[in-house]
Amino acid sequence: MSRFEGPAAAKDQLRQQLRRARRSLTSGERQAANGRICSTIISLITAPRPVALASYLALVDEVDLALVHIYWWALGQSVWLPRVCGPGQLAWHQISSLDQVACGSYGIQEPDPDLAPQGDLPAAALVLVPGIGFTNDGARLGQGGGFYDRLLSTHPGPAIGVGYACQLVESLPHETHDQRLRLMNIDGQLITPG
Repeated sequence: MSRFEGPAAAKDQLRQQLRRARRSLTSGERQAANGRICSTIISLITAPRPVALASYLALVDEVDLALVHIYWWALGQSVWLPRVCGPGQLAWHQISSLDQVACGSYGIQEPDPDLAPQGDLPAAALVLVPGIGFTNDGARLGQGGGFYDRLLSTHPGPAIGVGYACQLVESLPHETHDQRLRLMNIDGQLITPG
């Protein structure tokens, strides 16, 4: 089976469809959903507080977790944020404010390695995972670079997928490297795959 007949081609088609759905949200819908998602995460990390929090800086149409970052920084904690350091590879940096980020790979806001040295993501860190699509059974469709699949395959700590309601689908094509999530926050509702 060629790439054009199998799961990879189906994933590419779904990415286009789900990106359109995400982009079709109005500013008000996006802001309200971001608030619900962030509120749910903040309630989860308030007590007991995780050892460390790893997150991401959102693309224009992704779930924006800025409220979570602000809350965490107000507690005097650093947020671990990723920087693309090679094909499918993420480096992690402790960030205490947006003054430590710059435009990096793929036009994404990333940690500036001159202002926030790279470190080892703590094994117990709670990782907030972006995605393009999710299913109720924990499947996740990412951007296609395998960055978070690699992370999830080795990270022993908890991870939560975050997305808008329009990103929840009935099924996703699956490949052997795809990692499933054990917890998702879709539009502020926690989903634990059974």
